[in-house]
Amino acid sequence: MRLLSCATLATVIVGGAAFAQQRDVTGELTYRERIALPDGAVASLELRDETGRVVAARDFGTEGRQVPIPFDIKGPADIPLVLRGAIQLGGEVRWVSDATPIASGSGPVAVPPLRMHQHMSMGFASTYRCGDRLVEIGFVNDGARMRIGADYYDLHEAKTASGAKYEAEDDPGTFVWSKGPAVTVSLGGGALPECQIDIDSTANADFMARGNEPGWSLALTNGSFTFTPQEGESISGHLSPPEVMPQGRRYTGGSDVVLAIADAVCRDSMTGLPFPRQVTVMAGEREFKGCGGAPEQLLIGQDWQVEDIGGGGIIDNSQVTLRFANGRVSGRAGCNGYFAGYELTGETLRFQQAGATMMACAPALMDQERKFLDTLATVTGFDFSDDGALLLKSGDETVLKARH
Repeated sequence: MRLLSCATLATVIVGGAAFAQQRDVTGELTYRERIALPDGAVASLELRDETGRVVAARDFGTEGRQVPIPFDIKGPADIPLVLRGAIQLGGEVRWVSDATPIASGSGPVAVPPLRMHQHMSMGFASTYRCGDRLVEIGFVNDGARMRIGADYYDLHEAKTASGAKYEAEDDPGTFVWSKGPAVTVSLGGGALPECQIDIDSTANADFMARGNEPGWSLALTNGSFTFTPQEGESISGHLSPPEVMPQGRRYTGGSDVVLAIADAVCRDSMTGLPFPRQVTVMAGEREFKGCGGAPEQLLIGQDWQVEDIGGGGIIDNSQVTLRFANGRVSGRAGCNGYFAGYELTGETLRFQQAGATMMACAPALMDQERKFLDTLATVTGFDFSDDGALLLKSGDETVLKARH
């Protein structure tokens, strides 16, 4: 996250041209840990467009306030935005939030609380792919630091007959062991699949799109693009400021490339997985169509009200809800609050075993709650109906239906 230092910066600039229309974005910065912010802490906000360009940023002193800390920032209207928040101490980022997408619009928007997690420097780091998991390994001071998702592991050098090995002080079963180009990662004694350096140059792109038959990929990063067709040479360049269209944006990249990104659900032609953007690339005289953005953006940031469980509806006036955030789903199960982890891959959506509070309710509500949680565990994917309802599916069957 590149944080800009100025007291109340809210001027929006993209490609050197200021947007005439702006909208107010408000919310709160917070975190779960009971750690007091010291004097001199600075709150930072940053808005980017879908190409990764910073379009607005603001820093302000917390002045002794503790979380939750209210904020406001102005951003350009009529384009989708991504918001991040952070807390700096002594010029270093110590807390940072995940990205929160903001849909295109013109009116003021109040975002859900930006829940920050502690940020730790990774030093000189490389990213490896271990099966379907990305592992970042960096070197800090005299040891190594490994990051997998939101989890950090500090490792010290261990003796080994070959290669270089770093392991956790209190858990020798958690280690990184490099032998030539291959790296082995173990967590608590359980080895991940063999890791290889992640050579995908688009792994850190701000926006990704792909298409099939013929295959192609598009990466947008900080106002630049790389278009890679299955047949032919890759094309890279800088993007023009967006031309706002009724349902999306249009960009030009030099004389030979035009990108059109529409805010509409797009289904991958091979897997059926829904994506939040329909993407068309004109490269020379050829047209390529596909899907873009992260499928998770279709789920997060909304309170989904379940209206049907297994085709049997729900009890009148009962509250069964879903809220997706940071790899977890939570809400009301009809009687108790619940929470569970979830994993969204390139083809499936699966939920881990749910935990719940232990309040007792009427037998009918308890039966519905058990049915809901049991059904949630069977989910393997998701889709949307023509009228915007979220359809959680088990195989080809819709087992839960919800709306926001």
